[in-house]
Amino acid sequence: MIFFRTIPLLLIKNRQCIKKIKFNKEIYLGDIYNIVKIFNELKIDELIIFDITGNSKIDYDFIKKISEESFVPLTYGGSISTSEQVEKIIQLGYERVSLNNLLISNPPEIKSIIKKFGSSSITLSVNLKKNIFGKLKIYDHKKKRYLKSNFMNFLEEIDQYNPSEILISFVDNEGTFSGLDFDLLLKIRKSIKSNLIVYGGLKSEDEILKLKKINYQGVCASRMFCFQKNLDSVLINYIKDETKDKIYQ
Repeated sequence: MIFFRTIPLLLIKNRQCIKKIKFNKEIYLGDIYNIVKIFNELKIDELIIFDITGNSKIDYDFIKKISEESFVPLTYGGSISTSEQVEKIIQLGYERVSLNNLLISNPPEIKSIIKKFGSSSITLSVNLKKNIFGKLKIYDHKKKRYLKSNFMNFLEEIDQYNPSEILISFVDNEGTFSGLDFDLLLKIRKSIKSNLIVYGGLKSEDEILKLKKINYQGVCASRMFCFQKNLDSVLINYIKDETKDKIYQ
């Protein structure tokens, strides 16, 4: 059983910790090791690290140092294409790996990785973005293109892979505090059996509690946990103790 988690998500680019707005605008957050130490002190549930540098090589030395600084469960995603890479990342102390581009480029390898390492070690990450006609589509961030397939059909297909969880990122809402679309999230929940986590647009702790009530297993956020609300200054923070009590009661 996976308990509901509230998860800060950090983006890494060229060893710098940044925040992106709608996958475009970049804001420097500060030293990654200091940020991880602060999150340790705040007793967060978990931490997700995505390296978006774009290199084909994984920076193992760097992510090893992050793992050594962290006292909470870690998930890593970025440039993963083989089971050998997955094995090495897990050996470095990461509880899970998150696979995104591989879902599009090589689905059979996804199935092989899950079979080898077990469902509990694998998160499947999906980007949803509206096209010029306002239709929500699967977005391939690496190639800057939309997939033709219906996004619900895509989610239902990867649901059959039996991952630990599916992380759904709403690209248009990232870093906007625009709020979650609960009608859509309910529709997805009713169709997908896997554990579900959502990222993009979270605007309040009340939404976290509401997300738990509709049987999601977690929520990710970056802006809420890294900034004051107006983006004027970096402020590493976490949910209030009162909210924690409501989540875990």
